[in-house]
Amino acid sequence: MRKRFPLLQVLSFTVAFWLQPAGRNDSLAAETDKPWPAPVPGFVEPQAGEHPRLFFRKADLPEIRRRATETAEGRAIVARLRLLLGNNGEPMPTVYNPNYPINIGAKGAGTLPVGAFTMSHAAGYGMLYQLTGDRKYADLARECLLRMFNPKLHRVTADVIQKDRPNQWQPKGARFAGKKPSEVVIEYGEPDRDERYTWTHPGAPLRVGPMMCWVALAYDLCYDAWDEDFRLRVVRELIDYNHLPVDYDNYAEGHKGNVTMDKLVNCSYPPESNHFGAYIGGAGVALLAVRRDPGADAARIEPWLEKIQQQALRLLTNGFGDHGFFAEGQGPANMASTTAFIPFMQVARTAWGRDFISPRPNAQWLVLRWAMDVIAGEKAWFPNYYPSSYGADFVEHGGNGYWSQGFGALANDDQRAAMLWTYLYAIEKKPEVFDAEIYPHRAVLALVNWPIGLQPKNPGEVLGHVNVDKYMGQYMFRKQWQDADDIYFTFFLNPLGKHGYVRGPRGGNFAFYGYGIRCRWARGLPSPRKETFFAAQPDGSGVLSFEAGPERKVTSIAVDYSDKSGAGAVVVIANPWFAP
Repeated sequence: MRKRFPLLQVLSFTVAFWLQPAGRNDSLAAETDKPWPAPVPGFVEPQAGEHPRLFFRKADLPEIRRRATETAEGRAIVARLRLLLGNNGEPMPTVYNPNYPINIGAKGAGTLPVGAFTMSHAAGYGMLYQLTGDRKYADLARECLLRMFNPKLHRVTADVIQKDRPNQWQPKGARFAGKKPSEVVIEYGEPDRDERYTWTHPGAPLRVGPMMCWVALAYDLCYDAWDEDFRLRVVRELIDYNHLPVDYDNYAEGHKGNVTMDKLVNCSYPPESNHFGAYIGGAGVALLAVRRDPGADAARIEPWLEKIQQQALRLLTNGFGDHGFFAEGQGPANMASTTAFIPFMQVARTAWGRDFISPRPNAQWLVLRWAMDVIAGEKAWFPNYYPSSYGADFVEHGGNGYWSQGFGALANDDQRAAMLWTYLYAIEKKPEVFDAEIYPHRAVLALVNWPIGLQPKNPGEVLGHVNVDKYMGQYMFRKQWQDADDIYFTFFLNPLGKHGYVRGPRGGNFAFYGYGIRCRWARGLPSPRKETFFAAQPDGSGVLSFEAGPERKVTSIAVDYSDKSGAGAVVVIANPWFAP
């Protein structure tokens, strides 16, 4: 039987509380004096033609092979990789996406079986080549890329698309001017299982960055097995990328022109947009894959990479706050981080000697927020999703890559132990998927990054029970990490009025989760807004005071997890800004 639901009181008088200012993030000011990104100690620059280099170096390969063959987890991950490739990873996949490229409403992702062709099949075969030394896997990777790169592999006339998708049909490109839809032919290479990810005709520019990551990884893993002509072909495909995105769908961007590397590096969206991280992350991984190799012009590569560094810091300080909250909310944060940017930060440390992760909490909390947010249960809920402009409020696809990829973007083993605890608590008590439900690249990175042999630690012991993103004004008070009855309260102040390209959070939203019940409120908060007092206790209790509006009305919120009231939690809102 569940306990009583936590008592929630809304009061209209000022409260006094016994806490002393704790300043969970007080160290942030001191951390801003550290170099960022920091140089990686003992880093040795990869030489021209030296591969692998992205997620691990050649000297690391014996340990990767040991993990794959001598540990139960490693053997399970390799088996998972072969399953995701289809046909046990031996011949090419037999299932391909029959759908043409679109921008909204992909059909293949939700209907095709595991093992259907993906944008990271080539990378998956590349990992099998590294593990076995058998060149047949590099040949399979090459065949995958050739199918993706062939712009005339498939074709469809526009009238078919118009008939199939009348509500989305919005031709904008110049090629439609003065022509009937039946006269316009759309040609394209092999699409991913999600047809928005089609190399020669992407659904939108933001789809290109993730594809670049995994094409670059295939290049990195298969470099030694491929002939020089094909290596040069892949270098050109990456740095000279020049393809038209979909120009016939609602919100399509094809009318803005072709996507190029320069457009990705110099992303026209602001860092508060979920597009930004996908653009620059994918570009960064691709550039670091080919840097100093034959065919990669340093006069182009190096300025682009320096710009990527600037863009990465913009994303980490303007798009995200100092402790993981994203301007568009937690749903769009997935696109902004896990698709390409989190992998980029690991690659930057391994292949570039630049550490964006360790010097400050900003990057770490792109991953750690999951250890703070996720609740076990029927689904791995993260009620902190609200407010958000879109996206599910539970962990999708076995973890969204926040573990297989995220373990490589943390600062220390304690953080990895907290994330491992969360995975075992909320995703898989006995790992079989290893956060690699659909895509082969996640199995590749799980083999590299999974903390095999590390003992999990309760996140409360590592992270504390209160997390505050001062920049974004997101306050999180969590009572415990135990089971589906866990309790937490969040409040979003948003003192800077941050929002994304599609707006999203506005401030004044709060959420209470307890005993399996989720309660969320959206109560618009007038501007300007400013924190005036904050304090926290080790058990997750705390007090926040802030002023809002032209009259600077002061409101206080007290969270009590002491159990002294007889309820599991008490939240008191004094002098509320809304009518209770």
